[in-house]
Amino acid sequence: MQAQFRLHLDHLTRLDQLELTKHLTGEQIRFTPASTDSRMHGDLGLLAAAVIVSLPALHVLGLYLLRGQSEDHIERTVEVECPDGSRLKTTIRIDRNSSQAPEEQIAAQLAKTCAVDVSKIVGA
Repeated sequence: MQAQFRLHLDHLTRLDQLELTKHLTGEQIRFTPASTDSRMHGDLGLLAAAVIVSLPALHVLGLYLLRGQSEDHIERTVEVECPDGSRLKTTIRIDRNSSQAPEEQIAAQLAKTCAVDVSKIVGA
């Protein structure tokens, strides 16, 4: 069995949850109430999500991050959980003008963060 990488996203709304669960099954993503310190302005409806990294999940995540954005460069801070259990905060950057697909850009950045070959991230 291949070691799993997970992405942890904070500050998600119920609408974000609905959008992500249209494309990711319960085995691929798990939602929990946001921790008290990550709730902004007393919003008790915020969620956190843990996404098991796979190429299809990265495709969905790339589209999710780009939705409704008109900027050429998109950034989102996430926490990456590497198979060894280490958790590292990193900023994912997606360049709309890149020749690489968004999921390829994300996979390369996660591989760099966890200091592994990109094939370990996407399971190739």
